[in-house]
Amino acid sequence: MRQRQARASRSAAGTMDLEVLDAWLERLKPAAKVDGVSMLDGYLAAIVASPCSIPPNEWFFDLLGPKGNIASAQGKQLDAIMAIAARFSSGQGHSGPSAGWVLN
Repeated sequence: MRQRQARASRSAAGTMDLEVLDAWLERLKPAAKVDGVSMLDGYLAAIVASPCSIPPNEWFFDLLGPKGNIASAQGKQLDAIMAIAARFSSGQGHSGPSAGWVLN
């Protein structure tokens, strides 16, 4: 039963859906810098709009604390990081002409 629920909580791309990601962010100890997916969109928009490039390993650690360590992530932690990365790279939640683009 639990495996069926875990599979149902993943999107077609294999990452967490927004509700599961939102719940994961709310339960995170120590707390993330965002209170949910809505604030996550603002955080990601700030990174996209930044005048300089910030490496993902830096902003993931800033956002999630020790849970943002990309190199050692596994299980739900890795699923959450992949869901955030997918949201960031697809431009979901962002608007404007550069949504989803990486500018050098």
